[in-house]
Amino acid sequence: MNWNDFWLFLIPGVPEVAGVIALSLALGAVPLRWGRIIPAGLVMAVLFYAIRILPGVPLFTHMVVGLLIVVFIIAKTTKVPLSKSFIIVFTSMALLAILEPVIFEVFTWVSGMSAEAFSSNNLLWLFSGLLQAFFMILAAIITTRYIKPDREAWKL
Repeated sequence: MNWNDFWLFLIPGVPEVAGVIALSLALGAVPLRWGRIIPAGLVMAVLFYAIRILPGVPLFTHMVVGLLIVVFIIAKTTKVPLSKSFIIVFTSMALLAILEPVIFEVFTWVSGMSAEAFSSNNLLWLFSGLLQAFFMILAAIITTRYIKPDREAWKL
């Protein structure tokens, strides 16, 4: 395991995954409890990295596994039904999947760098991931303004 790659994945990965979880909860009308969301984001980000570095595992397998785990966690810990949990988590991950190439294109356009040069610049790569995370968390907070959380939505 390369520690540099691990940290480059984990530093933006934790807030990104926390953002996916938070947006999913907000879409499910579940109050955002950051004391639960951030540790879940950390655990899921480490799990994602572990899956990504397994030899022979196809690309994006970590996303499919993560999607299913978050779906089941939300369905078990909140009053959100399993079917709705799948829809809201899929929607949140779809937003992240849209943000990733958009932010990448904006960063490469603004910096004037080629995609290869940008991808190999660890600092820019880190900041682009953190920007994605910021937008995911912002989307979750804004969503709670329009979808009012149900105070009784948590089971735990």
